[in-house]
Amino acid sequence: MHNKAKLNGFSLLEMLLVMVIITSVVLMMITYTTTKTEETKRDVTVMQYEQILNAGLAYYINNSAWPATIDDLKTGGYLPNKTNINNAWGGSYTFYNNTTTGTFSICSAINGRLIGTSYTSATQASIISGRLPMAFVASDSCPATMPSPATCASTTCAVVSTVNIPGQNLNNARSINFAGLYHNGACVPAPVCPNAYNSATNPTGMKPSIMVIPVSVSGNYYGGTDVYPLSSFTAFAVGSTNASNTGDPVLQPGQCTVPTSPVACDIGGTGGGQFTSGTFWRVCLDVVTEKGRIYQQTSGPTPWSVWDPNSGTIMAITRCLPNNEPAGSAFNVFQKF
Repeated sequence: MHNKAKLNGFSLLEMLLVMVIITSVVLMMITYTTTKTEETKRDVTVMQYEQILNAGLAYYINNSAWPATIDDLKTGGYLPNKTNINNAWGGSYTFYNNTTTGTFSICSAINGRLIGTSYTSATQASIISGRLPMAFVASDSCPATMPSPATCASTTCAVVSTVNIPGQNLNNARSINFAGLYHNGACVPAPVCPNAYNSATNPTGMKPSIMVIPVSVSGNYYGGTDVYPLSSFTAFAVGSTNASNTGDPVLQPGQCTVPTSPVACDIGGTGGGQFTSGTFWRVCLDVVTEKGRIYQQTSGPTPWSVWDPNSGTIMAITRCLPNNEPAGSAFNVFQKF
């Protein structure tokens, strides 16, 4: 008798089963890696959108205008001054400023990959727009003018996100609001209002306004040493010398008593003015003492009629007045009958 050796091995069916399992695991790993990569790209892109929008808000607060390009944010120090700032798919950012509504929008194109007969760009753009403020999916690119919402089925889909004028932050905006102490006859800069009023092109826009409060008043007369008891005092602002435009800020407002040659607001001239441009109000005091009313004049019949600019202090607060803000009630004195 002869002993035959038993041969051990895998059948073809077993080998095919192992290959199917390995292939499935590899495909699952590829799908998971691709999904996580796209998720990371979406997170990075959303974060970039938010950083650029926040930088635009900070730029607006300091400049009373939206940035025109991303270079304005880089050179101003609001964003890192690197060569290119693109989304995770390599798309650049386009800026849109709506001067009518005062909104700021940015747009960037999102790339996708082909799965079957459709691209993933529309899905990616839809997810990204859902995580951004006032965002929508536009066409396949970011044109020179603001795009409109559209159905995208291309290899790239644009996402547009928008922010409004930073309303609450305007309370701290140094280019919008001023609050300071001034001497009588001082020049107060007018704010540059967003969505500014224009009688021809924007009659419902915001107007610059000013509130003045007398802080300290002395009954001393210029040129004299006597101090007289105060009877009354108030503060007011002077704008244009034109009666139909009184109270509006102008480049060179009139004097407190509107003389023929008002003292000019020093705009960066030889007098060391701190302002380089803009329009101004002139803030004034009206003081009555037992001696009589004190006026700010360039000359007068006696020293008693010339008000010392250093004998009083005025607080001036400026702001941008919305067109639809309630005017408030009239001043009434109620009596019991």
